[in-house]
Amino acid sequence: MKSTRAVVGAVLLIMIGAQAKAATPDQIRTAIMSKFTLTQRSMMTGKVTKPGTIAIIQKAGINADPQSKLAMRAVVIKNGEIDHAGGGNLLGGDSGLTLKPGQQIYLYQIGVEEDSVTLLYGTVDSVDLMVNGSTRREYYKGALKFKYDGGLAAVQPSQVLADIGTWIKTESDAAASTANTIALGQTPEQVVAILGAPENKVDLGAEKIFIYKEMKIVFVDGKVSDVQ
Repeated sequence: MKSTRAVVGAVLLIMIGAQAKAATPDQIRTAIMSKFTLTQRSMMTGKVTKPGTIAIIQKAGINADPQSKLAMRAVVIKNGEIDHAGGGNLLGGDSGLTLKPGQQIYLYQIGVEEDSVTLLYGTVDSVDLMVNGSTRREYYKGALKFKYDGGLAAVQPSQVLADIGTWIKTESDAAASTANTIALGQTPEQVVAILGAPENKVDLGAEKIFIYKEMKIVFVDGKVSDVQ
């Protein structure tokens, strides 16, 4: 009987501890705002009145609509992948634009719900828009929703930030990410500065191979020519 009570007590303590550690909506919102300063804009015109942090698109697939469009659907991301493409109007229809990696956006608003975090954004630069045979410049907007099957109580702010960072990064984080990327043309010294010393080396004269735990880097004439 005592052992049963002890087990029940331990389970209760674990449940209480888990609940105590569950992140609140305010904690998640604060964590995001520690990375991104929201941009302020006029409610009447939509024009930016106070620029915030510039975010850089990291992956393709994020849809946006002309700023003048009233209705739109959020791009929904679950388990790191796009679950719903978003864009277009609420009743259907094509999106006006699919953002490309490297494009710049501002964050306007952060919405935290029971099972998701939604970021409202707008493009920093205007984009050509064809209307009735003529072209005009238009800013685009969209919504990026990160959805969690277990609800936000099952994740920590750091996980939400990591998920967001897969799709958009601040300029400084994007620059750091690029600096830590192995690219064609880099020298052996640059590779070692990023990955550290290789576990093994193969010297074939003009061709050299650095062997790491998860990859092989091939140099030809002192420059990265292939990554395997």
